[in-house]
Amino acid sequence: MQQYPPQRLLTLPEIRVEVKTLHEDAARWTHIRLPTAQRRLDEAKAVIADGLKLAPKSAYLIVLQGYIELTQSNISSRVGNPQAATAALEAAAEYFATALRLNPSSASAINGMAWIYLLTKLYDSAINYSKIAIRQDPNYSNPYWTLTHALEGKMRQFGPDLSSLTELMVNYKQLENLLSNDRGCSASDYNYVLKRRKEIKDALGKEMKDALGELDLDIWGLLPYYG
Repeated sequence: MQQYPPQRLLTLPEIRVEVKTLHEDAARWTHIRLPTAQRRLDEAKAVIADGLKLAPKSAYLIVLQGYIELTQSNISSRVGNPQAATAALEAAAEYFATALRLNPSSASAINGMAWIYLLTKLYDSAINYSKIAIRQDPNYSNPYWTLTHALEGKMRQFGPDLSSLTELMVNYKQLENLLSNDRGCSASDYNYVLKRRKEIKDALGKEMKDALGELDLDIWGLLPYYG
């Protein structure tokens, strides 16, 4: 019988890359085939568990756990299991809070908390946390996405005003500048920002009631894969 060498354990840097890859794959599959998305996500959870055995207080890995649970919440919601979706969202909040206790300046963890507030429609808190994350790392694009969604969500809930529209347009411009220098940015994301900024700019010169248009925004489609 042929003998195979024992499988080499992944190092911590390799675990980070593997988890990121599996999570990105899971997030893509949520829009195509949910069983595959769940399988990839389960694989990511298993790998990150191995990583936490090596570094149980790694704020980076704990933040990744938070984003994985956000994706789990999305999958559970899409398969019609609201209880599981809520449980995953609560788990994500716990992971982000734990990461912040370990590293209070983690822009990724702060942005994760902003996502929790965004998805629970606590828009003012989502806006505040997004801005804190941006101040921590002005070159980190994900909080700009979160801020745009929070501002638009608040306007959909309470109606647009000149101040919010102006802030939204400025934020889209900042996001455009960041994405133009990001080689990993997809063309669809960049074109979306250009399109949306033009719509907001045009809205500033029209009646406020037209500000939000008829855009059907799926914020899950723009959830950052790994913070």
